Amino acid sequence: SRRVFLRLPTYSASEKLNWLIGFTRIGLFSITYILTGSLDLFRGSLTRLYTPQDFGIYGVFVAVCATMAGVAGGRLELAIPVAKTADVATTLLLLTGLVALPASIVLSAFVAWLGPLFGLGPALGGEMAYWLPVAAFSIVVFQAVNYWLLWNKDYSRAARARWVQGGALATVQLGAGYLAFGSWGLLVGHTLAQLLGGLIGGGATAAKRAMDVASQLSWRKCTALLRAHRNYPFVMAPAALLNMLGQHMPILLIGGLYGVKAAGFYAIAQRVCGAPLALVGQAIGQIFAAEAPNLMQRSPENMLLTFSRLIRYMFLGGGLFIIVLVVAAPIVVGFVFGKEWVDAGVLMQILSFVFVLEFVVTPVSLTLSFMGHHSRQLWWDVIRLSGILATFALATVLALSLYQAMVVLAIVLSLSHIYLLRLMWNGLKKLSPEDVGSDASALRADEIER
Repeated sequence: SRRVFLRLPTYSASEKLNWLIGFTRIGLFSITYILTGSLDLFRGSLTRLYTPQDFGIYGVFVAVCATMAGVAGGRLELAIPVAKTADVATTLLLLTGLVALPASIVLSAFVAWLGPLFGLGPALGGEMAYWLPVAAFSIVVFQAVNYWLLWNKDYSRAARARWVQGGALATVQLGAGYLAFGSWGLLVGHTLAQLLGGLIGGGATAAKRAMDVASQLSWRKCTALLRAHRNYPFVMAPAALLNMLGQHMPILLIGGLYGVKAAGFYAIAQRVCGAPLALVGQAIGQIFAAEAPNLMQRSPENMLLTFSRLIRYMFLGGGLFIIVLVVAAPIVVGFVFGKEWVDAGVLMQILSFVFVLEFVVTPVSLTLSFMGHHSRQLWWDVIRLSGILATFALATVLALSLYQAMVVLAIVLSLSHIYLLRLMWNGLKKLSPEDVGSDASALRADEIER
């Protein structure tokens, strides 16, 4: 096992060519993600314009909207990149919007009723409830249009959509902050960024094409298409809901147990530490996702070597990040963002190892899906969510402080990510070309976006 971990993989000329093609194909999107992330870093001045309470409301609201958006469209948007014809891709785009609109309204009504019962009234109750369906629907629209552009290989428009999204987000939230709009400025900016990114990026072209296809649609064609893709709403949507809850449950429970101000500290810790690492992880993950399924089928041994080398390099890079973060986080955060944000720096220290593990796991998170081990992936999602719920149940029973609860949460999340790495490593050691999931391409879009 040690020799396998340290050996460097050897590739044939064709494999090297495929990797080069993979790098070239996603190069534009890697650069776009990083440049869009620079806008997010520029928005660090938002902490001078908004209070921790504002960011707490914003963080809880976005977490709920992202979770709703993950299931509102029935995951039909994920079928767009693997559609066989242009008409099927456009029809799926149209059906995604038609399903997502009423679903967003129904889910928002349920969340607006449930939120105040768990102490999340400031973020989900009152007037905020009317904005929930708009925000959730806008996320689905942006994702569906982006997938449709990728199917059409219109990479320039897809990249422009990302730029418009990032620019609108920064502009609206900064402007609303200077006008003292409070948390509403953050919420409106987030929603408008999704809508403008989808509409300006390629929404007009997609809408025109959708209208042409809609004029030729019949009820029989729609029902036949929905039956053919029934696994998306009935299998992938519940799995996505479980995964989304695992991602967003911490900030929801922090807001409910410790107040929206504490949720604001957690949101900033994620934004400052998680966002830069996620940008690099997404860029590497797209390369891995583009070539890993083919490499698994051609050379499982080289796949194991590639996996081990990538994990090792990611750990080395993440280790440097931990050292800097543990030493300097509270001082730097207090100086850059203001004294009222010092608690966010402490949370960064506590969660630093978790951020690094997420950085390591993100690029290779497709591995279980590509091997067809969907039950193991689902089992891991259940374990992670159960651990998070158990953490905050323990915090409630023992009356733990925010810092104490975050220490327990950091341990639970770290162990869950290490367990996921172990599952992937064990699966790759036993891998044969026949084990690679035939539906890997269908899952690829979902995993990359995640």
